[in-house]
Amino acid sequence: MIQVSHQTYDIQRVREVLPCDGGMQVVFSTGLSVCVSKEHAEYERLLRQARSSLEYGVPVGIMVSDAGVLVEVNDTHQSAVRHVRPDDDDPNRLMVEFWAYSPICYLATDHPEFERIKQTLQRAAAKDDQVIFANHRHMVEKETETWWKLMDVRQA
Repeated sequence: MIQVSHQTYDIQRVREVLPCDGGMQVVFSTGLSVCVSKEHAEYERLLRQARSSLEYGVPVGIMVSDAGVLVEVNDTHQSAVRHVRPDDDDPNRLMVEFWAYSPICYLATDHPEFERIKQTLQRAAAKDDQVIFANHRHMVEKETETWWKLMDVRQA
């Protein structure tokens, strides 16, 4: 089984959910394996998402810390990309519009995989191809706005 030594963002299906020391081990389709501690603040929600992915075979967006801790699991969506363009209000993000998902999403320029995700989105928009994407679980809340921050995007 694969363990990580750097922060990982991905979209994967859950292959197994098994007991581990102090929690539950989640094994993904690539072999990536993480133990979710019962002490995790969102333990029940993370396990519910993992078990749903396992039961229905749907991919989930994941974020694993450089310490190998499952930080986030969220639903995925599949859509063609309508537009990818700079945000006139904030130079630190790109505005992303999807055809089959109504809220506008944003890709932050400080995302560790910014260039890969940007290229995936631009290529999909140019070819009218589908992508699978996941936002972070919680919206970004600023003084004047709230917005969905993209966690990961993969070609469908």
